[in-house]
Amino acid sequence: MISVKEAVELATNFGDEIFKQQGHVEEVEIDGPYWLITLSYEVNKPETDDKSEKNPTNAFLYDYLESQKADKAYKLFKVNGETKQVVSAKIRQLQ
Repeated sequence: MISVKEAVELATNFGDEIFKQQGHVEEVEIDGPYWLITLSYEVNKPETDDKSEKNPTNAFLYDYLESQKADKAYKLFKVNGETKQVVSAKIRQLQ
């Protein structure tokens, strides 16, 4: 059985290659012969057109802060601890 560190490396490398973005470890769990690794990825939020509450004197700051907002998407990777293969990658919904 591989170590948790090795399982995380396998999931992270797989995710980086597939999604072309570096993920961050959120959760690690072992389930029988499998490691379940949850990684988070930053996703830009869509901009809103409703700027009615924006004060014209600080419009630049408002626009800058709006552009910096990001949300997270979560992916669950299942790594076989015996074969060192990533056997699945799924979108993980938080409850």
